[in-house]
Amino acid sequence: TNIVPQKFPELSSSGDNAFNGASKLVANFEFPLVEILRGFRGAAMLQSLKAPNALSIATEAFMSCASLKLVEFSSSLTNISGNAFTGCTKLESITSYIPDTVYGFGASFYNCTSLKMPLRIANPSITAIGYECFRYTAAAFVGPVQIFSPIKTIGARAFQINKTGQVYEFYSKTAPTSVDFSAFSVGPGNGLGKEGAQLHIMKQSALEGWLNLCPTKYSHEQMAKMPGYPGEKAIGVVLNNGYYQWIVNCAPGAGTLISIL
Repeated sequence: TNIVPQKFPELSSSGDNAFNGASKLVANFEFPLVEILRGFRGAAMLQSLKAPNALSIATEAFMSCASLKLVEFSSSLTNISGNAFTGCTKLESITSYIPDTVYGFGASFYNCTSLKMPLRIANPSITAIGYECFRYTAAAFVGPVQIFSPIKTIGARAFQINKTGQVYEFYSKTAPTSVDFSAFSVGPGNGLGKEGAQLHIMKQSALEGWLNLCPTKYSHEQMAKMPGYPGEKAIGVVLNNGYYQWIVNCAPGAGTLISIL
């Protein structure tokens, strides 16, 4: 239930299972020299951990740490492994949500429903946003989600359980080649009504690639005559106020509004 002291100024590492399952340990740890954070899976009463020199967060490092509110690590962090923070429902703050130095992350933030921070994905080595990576966390994002990385694929339920109208800004000069139709779902199922996410494509050079995600195209006049327009049966592209936008019922999901700015 307790460890004294809770600051370890000379500790250089902790093992993979160091505190796994320590479900009654109430602690606010400080590890000034540790470079890899790991070994806290199931430490349900852990409240905070400060490790300003940590460069990597291991697989399942803090999984199911239900009382964890704060984790601090180096602003030069390079890797967040799969399920690192899965189930940390009270996690409110980390040093930097995803530093630009991070070159990889798995389904790291599944169900982090209290994490009120902006999300920016910018490392050029990141080409995929994986299965359920931010599921149940998407509604907690502050401001638009900004994606600068050359993302090629966005997996199933990657951003599922959005806020209605959640904005995603894509700045890459290339467009994804595969977006799962459940990636931006508002509800727990795969479908969306008319209230889906808004994807803002910030580079005109990405237009062709985004159009290829929905190969059936119609003019504004043709779409207006379709049953349900502009709802779930409308597929295509329209020119509106100088930029392209369309609502699709293929990937990335019925009701998702995509605007090429």
